Amino acid sequence: MRHCWIFLIILFSFTYAQAGISIDPLRIELTAKPGQLLEGSYTITNTDTQPLIVTIQSKNYFTLEENKKIAIEDWFKLSSKKFRLNGKDSKKIMYNITVPQQAQGFLMVLNSFSSEKLNPQGDVQKEMLNIVYSVPVYVRIEGKQKVGAEIGKIEIAGDSNNLHVMVKIHNTGNTYLRPYGTIEIIRKGKSLGSITLKQGWPVFPDKIESYRGKQGGFNLKPGKYTMVVKIYSDKPDFQFKKKAHFRITKKGTVKCK
Repeated sequence: MRHCWIFLIILFSFTYAQAGISIDPLRIELTAKPGQLLEGSYTITNTDTQPLIVTIQSKNYFTLEENKKIAIEDWFKLSSKKFRLNGKDSKKIMYNITVPQQAQGFLMVLNSFSSEKLNPQGDVQKEMLNIVYSVPVYVRIEGKQKVGAEIGKIEIAGDSNNLHVMVKIHNTGNTYLRPYGTIEIIRKGKSLGSITLKQGWPVFPDKIESYRGKQGGFNLKPGKYTMVVKIYSDKPDFQFKKKAHFRITKKGTVKCK
């Protein structure tokens, strides 16, 4: 008995080309007013010499409670959802977005791309592995966004030279956030360096995500220290700040207060 294993890969920020196709772009982020019409396109390329059938399926991933009655087909449409690509060929697929008047915060859809190889007779070639790439589309609704966030638990570990931090961020608004930030290390009013928090997975409304960073070369002496955590975002624009404390023991280890 043959089994077909299906792998779902959600691509949020990086380029990928494997298993026969490449997709460009791999993330679409837009801002629009209610009632506004937006147009754009994907370019799908067959990276193999063997012809393919490409199928696109649009799916919900995260939906605000206020937008539950808005179906994908009410605001997002593709010019084609199934097509053939000859070897090394490319095809442009258009999309149209019409922002509903009642939409709040943001809208999101995942467009999942899968491909099937064709044999010389033009029939689908059965495969043991079927990879599906899901590419997100985000539309922030201008004038309908409420931006809010809270810096939650701050954890620090490591030693006097190398510090590892983790900051939890709670999204209290109605639009997704892509925060980034810094943690400044201070003792007796003097800055001793900073740690960068890497931008990663988006924080969806009413969700909590952890952001991490690490930095070496501090050479901290035993004693008490203050961390000033600053969290930023460009779209939408915001800044939040919170202080926390820790100490370095005589053995050079980190202790949270």
